[in-house]
Amino acid sequence: MSSDGSLILNNVQPADEGTYTCNAYTGIYSVSATAEVKVTKDTQPGLDVPPECVDQPELANCELIVYARLCSNSYYSSFCCASCTRHSHKNDRFGQRG
Repeated sequence: MSSDGSLILNNVQPADEGTYTCNAYTGIYSVSATAEVKVTKDTQPGLDVPPECVDQPELANCELIVYARLCSNSYYSSFCCASCTRHSHKNDRFGQRG
C-alpha cells in the first residue's frame, strides 16, 4: 500500500484477478472500498513472453535479479522467467548484453 492509501499490485498474474475489498476500522466506525482487478497482457511489441514463462514473486525479487544481472544464472532465472525474457529481448533490440 502506498503512502496515499492506494493499493499497488506488482508482477500480477492472471490468478490475481478478482474482487479486492479494503476494510478500515477505527473505534465504532468502519469503511470499505471494493475494486475489480482485471489482468491484461502487456502489448509492447517485441516483448512476447510464452504463457508458461511466468515470474514467481513469492520466491524471488525479479526486479532485483534483473538489476543485478543474474538472469544468466539458471537458478535465479528459473524464478523470473518473464522478467528475464523481457530483459533479454530489450537488450537484443539495443545490441546489449547483460
